[in-house]
Amino acid sequence: RGDKGLSEKKFKEALEIDPENIRTLTLYACFCHTGLRDYDLARTLYEKVLVLRDDNVNALCCFAELLASPTYRGRDDPRADSLLERAKAAATAPEEIEVK
Repeated sequence: RGDKGLSEKKFKEALEIDPENIRTLTLYACFCHTGLRDYDLARTLYEKVLVLRDDNVNALCCFAELLASPTYRGRDDPRADSLLERAKAAATAPEEIEVK
């Protein structure tokens, strides 16, 4: 539906500016997973996000979806379940609010 090549180029350009931007990495991983069907790159990107921020609910859920996919040759249902449990814990944890 769109220019996937241009989209990928823009993600790469954004990551050149800020290679550890959690949001960009997560969205690029999701794009690789669902748009490009590049599951290996998506996995690498999801793993990078979780090294940087292990409680990122979006990355945890999307990575779990990839790992549970019947079309992914690296399917890993136990790890997918574990990621979903982590996402649930992160989503329901009381958030600390910094007051300045």
